[in-house]
Amino acid sequence: ASTAVLATALGGAAALQLPAVRLHLDNPWAAFVRSHAPELVLLTGTALGLRLLVTRGLWLDEATTWYQASLPSLAVMLDDIRSTDVHPPLHHVVSWFSVRAFGDGELALRLPSVAAGVALVPALYATARELWDSRTGLIVAWLATAAPILVWYSQEARMYSLLLLFAVLAAWAQARALRTGSPVALVAYGAACAAVIYTQYFGVLLVIALQLAFLQGALR
Repeated sequence: ASTAVLATALGGAAALQLPAVRLHLDNPWAAFVRSHAPELVLLTGTALGLRLLVTRGLWLDEATTWYQASLPSLAVMLDDIRSTDVHPPLHHVVSWFSVRAFGDGELALRLPSVAAGVALVPALYATARELWDSRTGLIVAWLATAAPILVWYSQEARMYSLLLLFAVLAAWAQARALRTGSPVALVAYGAACAAVIYTQYFGVLLVIALQLAFLQGALR
């Protein structure tokens, strides 16, 4: 998982050096509607179906997630994580609330990963469109829909699918901030980077790579 995150980080930093070819519209929603909205909706629905279609039993790490999410209170769970786990708490907190809302079955336990894996499809589309154009975004979204590694992590009750979603959102926000100077995009970038680090400690590699892209932009 750390290798995938690092590759994403380096790819995002390199991509910021490429010229962006896009349709310039004042309204981002209008740009979305005039690009590939129907195809993207279809791909997102397909991604959900693929991630729900194949099921498998819980394995050891997922059993750890189940145990932590089943603890009687959020405070007890956080205390248990501090003393027994090596990961930051964001995914565990999301899983704890998911189990409280939807029960302690396998689907409820994996729901955060499924949701993140499905949301990754439009997130990658938006990021690729921001860096290049909507056609590139559609190609990236198509690949993300059926990529075996992304489907696998979307079906696993661990933090990796959530980590990748936050990583892509950080790359999107950074690209938008560099292009437009939007303070909202800068805030979104900071929030996404914080979420990356609070999801998995190896995410700091991504944040470093993205910060280097900011440095490169400042030195131009």
